[in-house]
Amino acid sequence: MTLNIDCIRDIIIAISDNITPDSYGYIEPISPVDLANSTLSQYPSNEVLYWIRQLMDSHVIVPGKKYIDEPIPYIKDLSISGYQFINATKPPTIWEKVKPKLLTVSADSISIFIEKAIEFGMGFIP
Repeated sequence: MTLNIDCIRDIIIAISDNITPDSYGYIEPISPVDLANSTLSQYPSNEVLYWIRQLMDSHVIVPGKKYIDEPIPYIKDLSISGYQFINATKPPTIWEKVKPKLLTVSADSISIFIEKAIEFGMGFIP
């Protein structure tokens, strides 16, 4: 598998778009499998689940409960770096400027990739 930065970005944005706190601030956990099969159906499900796991391991996605019949924990929330990533890269015009720069960066973890994306994206925001 190769690094798919568009898929990673789309996962983070899809999670953010599906997070809706109730009147007490509680967020209904999101099923990664449902997210992969519905909102992110333009990518292979196994690839989406792989990157969700990587984002959980890198503390960009906050994992929730793991149920016995589910292959991966539910998504509880995004970390602050996840929200910063969205703020820095969500506008398509900024993403198109950030993406080529990210492809030249040598990153040995998703955390560094996210950090660099935030750094580059903030440089384009007036």
